[in-house]
Amino acid sequence: INTVAPITNRTVTITNGSTAANFDATITPSIQDRKLKVGNAWYRIAQHTSGASGATLESAFQEASVTASACTIYQDEFELTAADFARVARIFDPRLSNWLEPVSMMHATIREQLSNPSQGDPYNYAMLTDTRLVLDYYPQDARRLEVHYQFFPPDLTIGGTDPDWPRWRRWMLEERGLFYLLM
Repeated sequence: INTVAPITNRTVTITNGSTAANFDATITPSIQDRKLKVGNAWYRIAQHTSGASGATLESAFQEASVTASACTIYQDEFELTAADFARVARIFDPRLSNWLEPVSMMHATIREQLSNPSQGDPYNYAMLTDTRLVLDYYPQDARRLEVHYQFFPPDLTIGGTDPDWPRWRRWMLEERGLFYLLM
C-alpha cells in the first residue's frame, strides 16, 4: 500500500444540502474516494477529475454553508487489488519498523477514527470488506506499507466437480481415510 500525505493547503466552499464542493484551486491527482474534513465533519469524495477544482461528495453537506473554509483531504481507506489473495495476514510499516495490529471494527481507535478522523502514525487496521481496509489514523506523510497476505489458489477443479489435488497432498486424504476406516 502506498499512502499519500493529506492535502491541507486548500480551502473549500460548500452549500448546506449540496453535494458540490468547490476548492480554491485545481487539485492533481484525482482525490476521488478520499475523504474531506471540514471542521469536525468529514465526507467521502464520490467524484473528482484530476486537474479540476470541483468535486462531488457522496452525501449532502449537513453543516452550515462554508465559504473559503480550511479543509483537509486525506485517505485512510485502501482497496487491495491483488486478485490472488484470500485475506491479509499482517501489515508492516518499514519506516517505523512496526507491525500494524489487526483489530475489529468495534475497536476504540477505529471507531474514533471513523467518527473523528485524526492524523498520525497508524498502529492498527480493520477490514471493512474482504478487499478494503481502514487505518486507525490517516498517515501524515506518503509512505509504503507492506501487506503480507495468505495466498488464495485458483479453482481446484478441472472441468468437473472433483478437486484436482496436487500429488504431494494426496497422502493426507489416504491417511485420514485409513484412520476412519480402522476406527
